[in-house]
Amino acid sequence: MVALWDCDSLFYKSCYKLNEPETIEKMMLTDYDEDMQLGLLAQVAANRMETMMLNILEDISNDENNINITSQELYVTHCTNSIRKQLSPEYKSNRKPDNLTKLVNVLRSMYIFENDAIYSDTLESDDLLADRAKELHGNCIIITSDKDLIQCGGFIYNFYQKPSKKDEHGNDIETFNCKGLSYTSKTDAERFLAKQMLMGDAGDKVQGIPKIGEKTAEKILGNANTKFQLIKRVIEAYKKHYGEEYSEYLQLTFRLLYLGSFELLTPTLQIDNNN
Repeated sequence: MVALWDCDSLFYKSCYKLNEPETIEKMMLTDYDEDMQLGLLAQVAANRMETMMLNILEDISNDENNINITSQELYVTHCTNSIRKQLSPEYKSNRKPDNLTKLVNVLRSMYIFENDAIYSDTLESDDLLADRAKELHGNCIIITSDKDLIQCGGFIYNFYQKPSKKDEHGNDIETFNCKGLSYTSKTDAERFLAKQMLMGDAGDKVQGIPKIGEKTAEKILGNANTKFQLIKRVIEAYKKHYGEEYSEYLQLTFRLLYLGSFELLTPTLQIDNNN
C-alpha cells in the first residue's frame, strides 16, 4: 500500500514556535541575519518533521488491520497560478500570512528540492493526492489533517483526530487502534461532497447555499444513497435558492470543492428533475 502524504499541515506543525525570539536566543542565532536564521531553523523543523512522520508510520503499521506500507509519496501545495483563484478571487482570501509563513516556505522549498516532493503550479496538494488515489484504485492510505480529503474515500490517517466509535446517528462504526485511522466508503465519500456542496466551506470562502448548516444539509439529502440521488437533491436545493441562475452557482461551487484535476473532470451535474 502506498502512503500519500499531505505535507502542508505537517510543515506548520514542524515549525511551531521555532521562530519565536526565545527559541532564536536559546539556539544562539540572535546575531545571524534573517536568511541564515530561517535556513538553520528550517533544518530543525525538517528533523522534527522526519520524527513525526516516522511516528505516524509506526502507529499505522502497529494497527490490528496490518496495513503494509510499501512506498511513500510526498505532496505539497506550491501553486503560484491556482486554478481556484482564477475561478474565484475570493477563494481563501481570508487566509493571511502569519509569523510562521516565511519559515514554512523555506521548509517547503527544502522538501521540493531535496526530498522530491510533488507539486503543481495550478493545483493544491489535495488535488494531486486525489488524482493519485484514483490511479491507485484504493491501494493507498492518505495521511493528512485536511477533512476535505474524505471525499476521496478509502483509508485516511488524520494525525489531529481520534477515531469515533459512533457516527452522527449514534450507530456503531468500525474503529482502529491507532488514533487517526479511518475508512470511508465510496457512498459516504460521495455524500460528504454533496454536503459540502450544500454547506460550502467558510474556511476557504466557498459559499454553497447560505444558511445551510450540517443538520439542514443532512435533512436535504435524507436517505439518498446513490450518486444520482445525491446530485439530484443538491440541484433541487440550488434551484430553490438561486432560481434561474442556479447552474452558474452550482458549477462554481463544484469546481471549488471537488478535489482533482479539472481538465480531467467531466461533471454530470445537469439532471432532469423529472427522472
